[in-house]
Amino acid sequence: MDKRVEIDDEVLFRYHAKIKHFKKGEYLAKAGSRPKSLYYIYSGLIKITNLNEEGIEFLHGFNHPKEIIGIGTYMGDFAYYNDFIAIEDVEVREISLDQFEFLIKENADISRKIITYLSDIINIKTITLTAVLGNSPKEKILFLLDKIKSLLLEEGDDQIPFTRQEMANFLGMRVETIIRSIKELEDEGVLKIAKGKIFY
Repeated sequence: MDKRVEIDDEVLFRYHAKIKHFKKGEYLAKAGSRPKSLYYIYSGLIKITNLNEEGIEFLHGFNHPKEIIGIGTYMGDFAYYNDFIAIEDVEVREISLDQFEFLIKENADISRKIITYLSDIINIKTITLTAVLGNSPKEKILFLLDKIKSLLLEEGDDQIPFTRQEMANFLGMRVETIIRSIKELEDEGVLKIAKGKIFY
């Protein structure tokens, strides 16, 4: 399951797409705001988050190159559900919502790719929810580590680019539980810790 959608620059520019850049730490969109244009990610990585009532960040996941941020927002005419924040410098193709409508109406192959993309997102969320609910803390952590390894890391790279707090935010767990469970997994030989970094 590859949560990406291929749209060539040639096609995007035909529908008046513009190149836009965001610096690390900048918001591409904020929860509650309504989209004025669509962002197709060309390069860089974006985290998808929310703050709960106590001001604690909950990490939902990431958007990568060849993804569209908040795709369900455009298709359903909703406000953004989440904050989208660049965690490294990001370049996007910005296209107006009117032009996006023309694009999907006039390009059946791209419409099909976007439908498949939406389906993959739903499947990934379902798999994630199923894996996280009811499992032990260590099983939840291993699920997350497997997901990080398959979606974020290059082949041969085994350093997990998450802090314990970020893992806790993603899994909805206390950071103390994460720390204790990771130590247990290290003792079992499942992962390694070196200079505070997790290697899996």
